[in-house]
Amino acid sequence: MVAMATETGIDSARILREQYKDGANLSARIRLHQRFSTNRYGQMRWIFDRIQIPENARVLELGCGTGILWRGSAQVPSGWRVILTDMSDGMLRETRASLARLGRSFTYAQADAQAAREEADRAAGRKRPGRPRIHDPKQKPLLVNVTDLDSKAIKTARGFVQGYNAQAVATTDQVIIAAELTNHPADVGELAPTFAAAEANLIAAGVSEPIGTLVADAGYYSTANATLHTSTEVLIATAKFRDLPTTLEPTVDTGRRQSAVARKHAVRLQMQARLATDEGRARYRQRSPAIEPIFGQIKHGRAMGRFQRRGLAACSSEWKLIAATHNLLKLRRHTLEAASDEAADLDAARSHANASTPAFPARCCVT
Repeated sequence: MVAMATETGIDSARILREQYKDGANLSARIRLHQRFSTNRYGQMRWIFDRIQIPENARVLELGCGTGILWRGSAQVPSGWRVILTDMSDGMLRETRASLARLGRSFTYAQADAQAAREEADRAAGRKRPGRPRIHDPKQKPLLVNVTDLDSKAIKTARGFVQGYNAQAVATTDQVIIAAELTNHPADVGELAPTFAAAEANLIAAGVSEPIGTLVADAGYYSTANATLHTSTEVLIATAKFRDLPTTLEPTVDTGRRQSAVARKHAVRLQMQARLATDEGRARYRQRSPAIEPIFGQIKHGRAMGRFQRRGLAACSSEWKLIAATHNLLKLRRHTLEAASDEAADLDAARSHANASTPAFPARCCVT
């Protein structure tokens, strides 16, 4: 830890003086671990059960701390010669006092294992592997979310946020048929699994009609996605839609073997040619009004801009629940609108019937 602190520019001497002047801080961490840990096996017992060590072995422990590893030393063979080292003299004093009551003989030595290794490397003319780390005081410190280790730094229009990448597949009526969550920042690798989830959900719902056209923006374009093995027509923008060519002749397959670069270029031209047709442009224009309002309604209309849970699995379940409630709200509005339209039509029909044939009762006005 001190070596890592040195590389990151932290005052390692202060850490040694304050954090490791004695075993108080380390003992507090050990008690906290013992209180909440569900593993009752124990490290020393695990070592004796797993590792076959000769009875006359010489054992060197680097960084013995408070000597907790040896307090249950009934299993330690009497032929072992155990040498305990630590860079803190206060730690060694406490370890010597606590282990003296066990009636075992240990050898103690104050030593800095990291400094000893560096000195040995210098004496042997060896260089440490890897590029030397030089602390730059102007460099911003690395950040990590300690409450959700699954989340990643995701780039958004407003900068980077610590979170997840939410994916959705929706119909032109803004009904979500698949909702997936990932901690991969890029969208390009999520098209195939999300589309597969949409197909599986439709089959599970008893919908036998296949998806007619899959439309995605330029963030999902790749040669693999453009040549997705499916009977569904795939339309993926290769650039901003406004920057796409309006006229383009489709390439002709000559049957000759192409290089990887030439094949990628040919696939891109074929996709651009499909998008350049009137039918292709008309279908692609349906993408934005079908999918973009969904995220606006969820994040702003329903004020669900943040997950309430932690962890990829938990947040994925929450995202699916949000998508399900979105669909339920759509169904409710559609039902209310249909009932309102039906009532309006019925009222109009009754008014027309009363005006034309006032002798007929209202219930006999058949449209």
